[in-house]
Amino acid sequence: MRLPLAALASLIVGLAAGCQPVLPEGPRAADTPAAGPSVLASEVSETSEEQLQRLGLHVVGRLESDLTQDGVPEEIVIAAADACAACDVRRVIVFHAGRPVLDVEARLPRVVPLPGRYGVSIRETISAADSPPCCEGDQVAHVFIWDGTAFVPDRRDEALRAGLTRQVNRFLDQLDPAERRQIDVLALDRLTPAGQRLLLDYQQRLAAVCSADGFALLRAYRHWWQGRLVGGETGPVREPLPQHLLDPRALDQFVSRSLMRE
Repeated sequence: MRLPLAALASLIVGLAAGCQPVLPEGPRAADTPAAGPSVLASEVSETSEEQLQRLGLHVVGRLESDLTQDGVPEEIVIAAADACAACDVRRVIVFHAGRPVLDVEARLPRVVPLPGRYGVSIRETISAADSPPCCEGDQVAHVFIWDGTAFVPDRRDEALRAGLTRQVNRFLDQLDPAERRQIDVLALDRLTPAGQRLLLDYQQRLAAVCSADGFALLRAYRHWWQGRLVGGETGPVREPLPQHLLDPRALDQFVSRSLMRE
């Protein structure tokens, strides 16, 4: 069974990275939503409601969607522990043919079926205490793809981000550190002649690198940034500066849109 992928996804096939799903066996990556008790061992003879009650869970959200593209919608339950009604952590459990096939813990999750594809995205809110300064109030997406028998983690995002970051750094490493700092602090609304020459040289060098072989991701990333800048989202500049290229939030947003997650 083949899954439709975004155009950029073909650049990262075979790269290994990403989060692990909550499965009944095997180690789990440290940054993956944690598994709860072994709901996956439940018998099909029990209804989903009976299984949740047995585990001390109550439903706070429920939806149906055909995540496996077999013509029969799966039941997606967002549940909370009876013993901790005020907790932000929820259990997201997907039932396929009456059997739980995915069980994920996430903080205030938002569940989004992948449109026209085999899988689901679980967006988890990052608390201010846990997030770096750049990401306060943001969310992280955990994506799982149905492979015909089980939900497996979609690892393309981390591989794509890593490949893009390498290309960005290869370009920025070509710049003189002092010039790079000068470019990032240019007053773009009142450029001096020296500043104009510095910015023009930077733009020409970025354009040259983006047209070279081996920089397809950087080329697409630059084009995406130019669309944002022309739209006025981030100010008057029409070319992404070094600080823009390295913005972790921009990298994540570009990856998500490239993989059709937004």
